[in-house]
This record gives sequence, structure tokens and C-alpha cells, in this order.
Amino acid sequence: MLRCSVRTIQRRVASGQLKAEMRDGRTMVLVERPTDASIAQLKEQADHTAKVAALTAVTGERAAIAYQERAAELEVGVRWWRRAALSAAAVGVASLVTLSWVASASTATGDTVTDLRDRLDRAEAARGRLERELAGVTRGDMLARFDALEPGALLLRAE
Repeated sequence: MLRCSVRTIQRRVASGQLKAEMRDGRTMVLVERPTDASIAQLKEQADHTAKVAALTAVTGERAAIAYQERAAELEVGVRWWRRAALSAAAVGVASLVTLSWVASASTATGDTVTDLRDRLDRAEAARGRLERELAGVTRGDMLARFDALEPGALLLRAE
């Protein structure tokens, strides 16, 4: 009736969980049968427990829905931040490319300026040589004219 072993019943009697008495040398265990009132009370408690469980389930579902909505909101926010981070990365890459281009252009400009300075120096040296040669030729012409003059003629210098 109690659906347990004899030894378990003996332990429960010894601990005071079950009431027992001796009759004709036998141990009789007092088992109370539920009355109609106690059965009704147990049914009412079960109904209350079922209602609480149902309310808990509904509350849990509402909480789950709220968490899902919040997760969706956060996901939208994360997407926005990812886009912002990608945009910032793109701007950074574009800046690096621009700086690289400016640096290479600056190097190219520096190389061009150096090349132009070298050419200018070479041209200046060539001009100096030409002036010296021209001066030598001119001096030679003047001396030749002077030699060709008749004795006693005046040489006027024009400037």
C-alpha cells in the first residue's frame, strides 16, 4: 500500500515519520486514508499549482520574446557599428593610399628637382666654356683688326 520495502517502513516508524502500534504481537502501521475533503483540498492545490505553472510558462514565453526582441535590436546596433568600423577602415586605407601617393610624388618631385639642378649645373658649365671660347675668338678678332690697322690710326672702343 505504501509502495516501499518493509525495512523502509521500519526506518520511518523508528524516525517518527509513520505512526505504529503493537496489536497481538504484530506491529500495525497507521495509514490514513484520504477523506473527501482532503482529496478536494489536494485537487485544489493541484489546480493552483497548474495555474502557477501556466503563468510561469506564459511569463517565461514573454521573457523569451522580450529577450529575442532585445537581441534583434542589439543585432541592428552591431550591424551599424560594423558598418561604421568598415567605413573608418576604408577611410584609413584611402588615407594610407593617398599618403603613399603623395610620398612617391614627393620623391619623384625631389628626383626631378635633383635632375634639373644637375642639368642646370651642366648648362652653366657649358655656358662658361662658350663664353671663354667666345672671348678668346673675340680677342683674337680684335687683335687681328688691330694688326690690320694702318700705323697711326686710332682704335675707338664702342660699348
